[in-house]
Amino acid sequence: MATQNKVIKGKGNAVVILFGGPVDLTAFDKVQAIFGADDRNSADDPDDVVVVSATELHLFFGSTGETSSQYWEVNGFQAPGLPVELTSKCLGNLDFSPVC
Repeated sequence: MATQNKVIKGKGNAVVILFGGPVDLTAFDKVQAIFGADDRNSADDPDDVVVVSATELHLFFGSTGETSSQYWEVNGFQAPGLPVELTSKCLGNLDFSPVC
């Protein structure tokens, strides 16, 4: 699912996640990415959480305060319903990302 999964502190490299199946990232009003205690979303942090296409998400977390590997929790929000969990440790559909 992830084509580049390392968070490189102090750099502008993206973690790239490619989704398959019935996911359409462009249909969500907001996409939230949580990496440990670092919580960002495409509405408030559009330079950090970038929906590239219906199936491609770029996450720029080089400025994170996290120092160890974490699992990504990615949620899609579309009014008026509850958020849709797209990735998480619980779902087990994406490996953790190391911090270097």
